[in-house]
Amino acid sequence: MSAAEAIRAIVHAGDDALPLVGVDADGAFGDLLSGEADRRLVPMRTPEGFNGTLRPFQERGLAWLNFLNEIGLGGILADSMGLGKCIGKDEFVFVNGALIKAKDVWARHASASEPDAEGEWSVPAEPLTVNSLAKDGRVVPAPITRLYRQHVRERVRKISLDDGSEIVVTRRHRLLGLDDWTRDVRPGARVCVPARLVHEGAPLDPDLTVLLAWQIAEGREDAHSGTVITLEDARVLHDLRARLLRLAGRRGIRLGAPKINPGAGGRAGCLRWSGIAYRRLLEEHGYRWGGDSAHKRIPDSVVSADDATVRLFLRHYFAAESSVDLSAGVVEVSSASVYVIRQLSAMLRRFGVWLRVSTAWKGAAGGTATKRPYRIGVIGGPSLRRFADLIGIAGEGEASRLETICARSPDTSVEGVPGSDLLQRARETTGLPMRHFGINTVYFHGTRELPKTTALEAVRGLDRILSGEAMADHAGRAPNRWAARTPTAYENLDDVALRHVRDRLNDRATREVFYATVVSVEEVDYEGHVYDFEVADHHNYIAEGMVCHNTAQTLALLAAERTAGRRPGPTLLIGPMSLVGNWEREAARFAPKLRVYVHHGTSRHRGDDVARAAAEADLVLTTYGTAARDAEALAAVEWERVVCDEAQALKNSGTRQARAVRSIPARHRIALTGTPVENHLTELWSIMEFANPGLLGPRAEFRRRFAVPIEKDGDERAAAALKRATQPFVLRRLKTDRSIISDLPEKQEIKVYCNLTAEQASLYRATVDDMLAQIAEADEKQRRGLVLATMAKLKQVCNHPAQLLKDGSRLPGRSGKLERLEEICAEIVGQGEKALVFTQYAEFGSMLQPYLAAHLERPVLWLHGGTSKQARDDLVRHFQDDPEPAVFLLSLKAAGTGLTLTAANHVVHVDRWWNPAVEDQATDRAFRIGQTRNVQVRKFICAGTMEERVDEMIERKKALAESIVGTGEDWLTELSVAELRDVLRLDPGAVSG
Repeated sequence: MSAAEAIRAIVHAGDDALPLVGVDADGAFGDLLSGEADRRLVPMRTPEGFNGTLRPFQERGLAWLNFLNEIGLGGILADSMGLGKCIGKDEFVFVNGALIKAKDVWARHASASEPDAEGEWSVPAEPLTVNSLAKDGRVVPAPITRLYRQHVRERVRKISLDDGSEIVVTRRHRLLGLDDWTRDVRPGARVCVPARLVHEGAPLDPDLTVLLAWQIAEGREDAHSGTVITLEDARVLHDLRARLLRLAGRRGIRLGAPKINPGAGGRAGCLRWSGIAYRRLLEEHGYRWGGDSAHKRIPDSVVSADDATVRLFLRHYFAAESSVDLSAGVVEVSSASVYVIRQLSAMLRRFGVWLRVSTAWKGAAGGTATKRPYRIGVIGGPSLRRFADLIGIAGEGEASRLETICARSPDTSVEGVPGSDLLQRARETTGLPMRHFGINTVYFHGTRELPKTTALEAVRGLDRILSGEAMADHAGRAPNRWAARTPTAYENLDDVALRHVRDRLNDRATREVFYATVVSVEEVDYEGHVYDFEVADHHNYIAEGMVCHNTAQTLALLAAERTAGRRPGPTLLIGPMSLVGNWEREAARFAPKLRVYVHHGTSRHRGDDVARAAAEADLVLTTYGTAARDAEALAAVEWERVVCDEAQALKNSGTRQARAVRSIPARHRIALTGTPVENHLTELWSIMEFANPGLLGPRAEFRRRFAVPIEKDGDERAAAALKRATQPFVLRRLKTDRSIISDLPEKQEIKVYCNLTAEQASLYRATVDDMLAQIAEADEKQRRGLVLATMAKLKQVCNHPAQLLKDGSRLPGRSGKLERLEEICAEIVGQGEKALVFTQYAEFGSMLQPYLAAHLERPVLWLHGGTSKQARDDLVRHFQDDPEPAVFLLSLKAAGTGLTLTAANHVVHVDRWWNPAVEDQATDRAFRIGQTRNVQVRKFICAGTMEERVDEMIERKKALAESIVGTGEDWLTELSVAELRDVLRLDPGAVSG
């Protein structure tokens, strides 16, 4: 039995679920069935004959494709790649328990470096760990597997938080926001900072620890070995002298007799001593001798020590430097050293204590008039109780005042969690009264922060609603004014939306983070190295974005097969017409030794000549339409493999095109697609039926066992079984897999809200009123058509009145979207950059093209469904290679896939296709490998219209859309009349002027 036959037997062994989880297999075959083949197969190095260098994720993908090929199975390559971000050279990283600047991590720990196209990698010369956020929300140590640096000359961002911390990062850098990693960081946004830092260090001598605390806070050293600590409290001076003598006795250190000079006339006393051996001991522990107050540092051996040592140091340092403000209810500490304040902040974070830092100008010690900046650290609120309980202050007076503050503020132990927005959404989603969530109504109307205990109680309340327990409890209660509405609300629950709210709130409440507020984001010029760290296991220390590129891995596979003079059978690649020229160019670039034959157009070979032409080629390129027409001739060729690019073209399994492609025999099949599921799970079945015929059984059986239970009932067990069955044959690397790639640019998505003009508003209302008048009399079939037709008309109104009216009337001054498009395009052209502008309406594109060209005084290219292949190739080449055309206008359907247009670093979606997968594919024309700049993606939405409300509905359903099904437009036809009226209504504030 072949491997393919064995797997099919395993898949269909069970009656109700696909039982792959229990298969016992070793080696590469076991890796495949476990879904871990991508990571565990030995990567294939860049083959001879391939002109380029594959990145590590591509090498693993190549090995996966090659293994499937060897055992005669097909696969779906559905990559969606991530990219790394870099921090500035002077930014601090908590490495091995100490704070180290990024540039110093490289200088101290980098071994031999390995260059790539833009920077250089290095394996650490010794084990390094950083803190990372695990999937369960805990802060945990994670090893650094590789270091990276790259020399840049660009504008970067300096981001400041309300706790006083700042970080300089590249513009593609992401921070963890409320719910996900984001680079859309702006003032007022909330980002996560660790609530604690984790490190298991070694203990330090207690007497040395206390001496260092006071010496750093209040000491001065001369150039040789003398030390003076000046204090008013004589008891502390005597304690320090005793500690010094004990330390000297244990270490055999010779000291000049330590002397205490008592203060007189209101002056403070001091402790003096000297000893070169004492100085050397401190320097052995990392102390910098002789620095003034602005250049003081706490030795790394203290910062990275065990908890007991760090606690002891902080108790005495705060006794020396802090003040307890009873009126403000805070503890304050200050230092002229930026470094010391940063170190104190990290040490306090070991105990979950948050130090808020600001800058103030103070007079220098000694009574001079000179003022200099001091960093002021304040502990208050929830952190103050933890500070009192876990650390404290060694001085009796300050410790007593600290306890007074904590005694009168018993609630300081309660943490805040941003969550009012989610609770409000849950209330709107369910229509249930407050008490059903098990919390007080005050949290729906107060600040956006909830006590952590309240947030967790709300999560439990949502669990009770989802499980049906709350409904059963309600049934036994006495009737009230909600009695009639509540059962209906329970019956109509949107479980998916509510589960999404529950999960987000739970994530926020259980993470070991504080939610800091961004105070400012400043763009600054930067030249020099930036640094990145490849972190194992959790991969979220450095956040990543997304890019899609499948071509290189497929061409590398063909090149690998043809090493050492081997000549396997030809590969047939089928794709949309727009991709044929792209594949031809990519093959010439990456694999120039491959013999390529383009089977397309009126001059293509026919009949038996097709087989003869294919026999002379390594790669045959054709379109889906040509493959359907010439299926019989193509089926006569002995293909090594058939590859379908943009394989979502096969999603409708019953079409003549899909049937024809499946009928072409081949030893190996590959489907390339960034979106294996766009609208329905049967699309996945159709693509898998091409890649591995029969694997998922007949279509009707697949619908019964999986599609219907998952899509209609949210059956998690069926979804898990389907994932187990398909995972071995689908290679999909997402931005959440943060180990994949780290040297590609970033994209930023922005929603641009436009107002309607008075004319647009009038047409909008008339269109809605007309539909609502007709819909009550329509049957089901007519109703569906009427809703879709109305949505199309409203989109046209939102674009421009002339598009709906089709009267050839003037364009200026009549559309909010057009006005914004003019402004954005003019700004892009003025910056010397390029943009792709997508519309789903060819008629609107034809109106825009001459108008924008005249407005911008630049040529504007226009690609639509009627553009021939040769014209497409010429337009792409013109846009990519020539500096003049700055704006490329494209029809979404005609140019949303396949093309490489990396000359653009701006993408504008003028009108929305309510399917995120389709929009993302269009965006990926610019955002793909080969792009070297950050990409800005703008999605136009008319505020207060159905465009805004449908966008909100899509966002609420996004979790389901991303994991199981996409979001097409047909679902809008299922809305009730009341729901349609709400979706389509026009807000009064939507009209400009």
